Parts: sequence; structure tokens; C-alpha cells
Amino acid sequence: MNLGIGVLLAILAAVINGNFALPLKRARKWSWENSWGVYSVVAFLILPFALAFFTNPALAKTIHTVSRTDLLVPLLFGAGWGISQVLLGISVSRVGIALTFAIVVGLSATFGTLVPLIGLHREFLVSRKGAVVLLGLVIMVGGISLCAKAGKERERIEMSSAAHAPSASYSYGPALAITIAAGILTPMLNYALAFGEPILKRAAALGATPANATYSVWLIALLGGMPVNLLYCAYLLNRNHSWAAFAERSYDWVYAILMGIMWMGSIALYGIATTYLGPSGAAIGWGLFSIFVILAANVSGLITGEWRDVGRRPVRTLSSGLALLTVASMLIAWGNR
Repeated sequence: MNLGIGVLLAILAAVINGNFALPLKRARKWSWENSWGVYSVVAFLILPFALAFFTNPALAKTIHTVSRTDLLVPLLFGAGWGISQVLLGISVSRVGIALTFAIVVGLSATFGTLVPLIGLHREFLVSRKGAVVLLGLVIMVGGISLCAKAGKERERIEMSSAAHAPSASYSYGPALAITIAAGILTPMLNYALAFGEPILKRAAALGATPANATYSVWLIALLGGMPVNLLYCAYLLNRNHSWAAFAERSYDWVYAILMGIMWMGSIALYGIATTYLGPSGAAIGWGLFSIFVILAANVSGLITGEWRDVGRRPVRTLSSGLALLTVASMLIAWGNR
């Protein structure tokens, strides 16, 4: 185990993941569903297959020689994660970005760390190191809450200066339920890796390195999540009559493909990071990954001016949240040393 390399790879993966959607801001002629559809094909099908095929010398044999149950577990977890992505998009439009990401990332980071530990490494939780990790998780939730509070403060200031406030055309209860469901389902992508150990071991036995073996699990999990995303995009393409945008000459193709490369690249790096973080790498790694995604996304927001002209209070609250997340990441890494 090389903790330093694992943490550095988790940080790099998170920085890329926290910014993978930036190319979407450059889209000029495409609607969201056009970009997301192409992104989904690249990130969930083309790249996972290419990575698994070229890094696992016996990919077909690996898949054919593991049990159906071993294949079904990451496939179903991937499908659950795919549903979470659709629910996330609906939640953002109904309850706002700040509250959505506070709930989703908070639940995802907590469940994504605790469930694999409880299911696979229960003895770790009752150890001294486990207590340190749990303390880090508690501080992480506090940091996420402060970041969400900062987002709400910023939104309130921006709305007060807008010409009119948005009208609430939905019931808050069902909208909140959708948000919570997204948060519970989002870490299922990590469960696919954590509980995909039989596939990892089989791929390694057939000649793949531990890092490359993770691609065989990602391939199966993302194939499970892809249909839901594509079906939702197809629904929006039909409803909004935006199919025709694909025929226009535009660099939007490039931006959507770049999103796919960045997202899958970040997930691939995260998978490699878990192999350096020890037996509980997929559990501990998810907490670190989630923290650094939030840090990277908010730092990028500060750099690109998203927090400009909102006053000192939201920025001060955000800085406090980021500071807590930094402390939490140190505790989680130290507890896994």
C-alpha cells in the first residue's frame, strides 16, 4: 500500500471530476440533452470498453468465467447510479443547486464510505483508526453543510438583485424526496467497485494488474447506468424537438466528447487510487474523492468569478466549509495510514 500515491491520485481524480462539466458552458447550439447524450455514450460505453479491452489481456475470459451473480452485482449498482443522475438533474431544477448538492454529496459521501466498510471491513470501524475516519466523516458533513449554506446565501443575494423571484410551481415534499433518493443512489457507483472484488480478482488472475483490473468492473457498472441516461436524453430530445441540433456544424460535439473524456478519466484515476489505499480503499477513497470534488468545484467557482459581487458573508461561510473539508480529508487519510 502506498498511501501518498493513493491520496494524490484521489486528489487529481477529484479535480478533474469537479470540473468535467465546464465544457458544457461552451455549448452554443446544442441543448443540455444533446450534450449529455453524446457525453453518456463516450463516458459510459466507448471509453470504459476501450480501457478495459486494451488493459485487460483476457477481458472476454474474465467476464465469461465469473458467475452471473458476480456480474449482476456491479451491473445493478450501476443501474441504480444511472437513475441517481437523472434524479440529480430533476432535483437541481426544483430545489436549487446549493441544497441539491448539499444533500446529494453529503449522503453520497457518507453512505459511499460507510456501506462498504460495514459490508466488507466491519472490524475497521471499531478500531482506533476507524474512529479517526468516523470523526473525519462527521467533520466532512459539517463542511458540506457550510458550503451549502454559502450557496444559499449567494442565491439569496443574486435573487434579491434579479428582476423577479422564481415562482414555486412544485410541491417541496416530493422534490425533497427526489433529492434524498438521488443522494442515496449516487454512491452505488462506488458500491459496484467495492463489491466487484470477484471480478477484480479474476481479472488479476488472468494477467491484469490490480489498477487495470478496475476497468473491467467500471465497464460492467457503467453499462448498467448508461440506458437510463440515454432514455432520459431521448425523452427530452423528443419533447424539446432538439434532435435537429445534431445536424448543425458546431464545436459542441468536441465539448461533449471532452466532458466524457474528463469524467471517465477521473473515474479511472479514482479506481487506480483505491488500489493504493489498502484493503478498504474503495470505502476510504470515496470519502476523500467526495471531499476533493467539492473543494475543486468551489475553488474553480471562485477563480471563474461565480462568487464575485455577492459580499463577504457567503465567501466567508464558503471558506469555513472548505477549511473543515480540508481537515476532514487529513483525518480520513491519517486514519487509513
